[in-house]
Amino acid sequence: MAKPNTIALLMPVHNGLAYTRRTLDSIAKSLKNAERHRYEVRIVVIDDGSSDNTYEWIHANYPKIIVIRGDGNLWWSGSVNKGIRAAEERYTPAYYLLWNNDLVMAEEFFKCLFNLIGALPSDTILTSTVYYLNDPKRVFSMGGWFNPISGVARVVNTRSCRKEDMNRPIDVDWFGGMGTLIPVSAVGTVGYFDEKQFPQYKGDFDFALRAKKAGFRIIAHPDLMVWNDTSQTGFAAKNFSGFVKSFTDRKSQYNLVENIAFYRRHAHKVFGWYGFAARYFRYCAGFALRRLSRRLPRSGNAFF
Repeated sequence: MAKPNTIALLMPVHNGLAYTRRTLDSIAKSLKNAERHRYEVRIVVIDDGSSDNTYEWIHANYPKIIVIRGDGNLWWSGSVNKGIRAAEERYTPAYYLLWNNDLVMAEEFFKCLFNLIGALPSDTILTSTVYYLNDPKRVFSMGGWFNPISGVARVVNTRSCRKEDMNRPIDVDWFGGMGTLIPVSAVGTVGYFDEKQFPQYKGDFDFALRAKKAGFRIIAHPDLMVWNDTSQTGFAAKNFSGFVKSFTDRKSQYNLVENIAFYRRHAHKVFGWYGFAARYFRYCAGFALRRLSRRLPRSGNAFF
């Protein structure tokens, strides 16, 4: 039986010890700030083949943290699944808190989270407001919406929404794996993250949409604030070979196989492919325009 006051924080890592140290320090500070609450947070780090002494450093500095080791082939979804199984075996928690090692949490994060849990229905998933670490007042993501008819996905952030709309809890269709609280019942109903079809990207998106279809509500809350260091995020196509590679690389959000699998599962069989086509058109056109702009003469009167 799940322990109602226990939360398992699951954090996949692969190298990046400097990021891991920073986020664990912020977690420790926030937990200390909320130490009078009755909730217990158990941290499970899934170290997927790090070669920078991540395991040794955590063991020496945070000996209460459980570190599960992988061989470098788990990726994000596989790491989270391994963490869920380990947490089930050791702690039988009531909630899982998804975390990344490139996050820094607000000092009030856990105090706010614990207060929200008290009134949280059992069929609700909570996700955080994620800001840019290098631009602390700009919202990177509060999850987003997905239209299965058109296949168009929209991110809730500073660029796409008004500030006043992001100052209140918002119902969303999907979340990123950053500061998201998932009740154990959601995993029991929906199943694990799909590590076969979505090993790195889309694993959180896919799980969220499956949870919505199963009747779970997903709320993005403005008071749950975290900051994301995006400097090392994902795959960037810096040249033509990188552009070609982006269609097959697991670190790329434009991996064709994974995106086709996603649209087959969640979008309308005919009209839903509009979103897929539009996304790749923008990506390809944007890359072509950037390449072209580098070749154009820089002088203002070069064409005369």
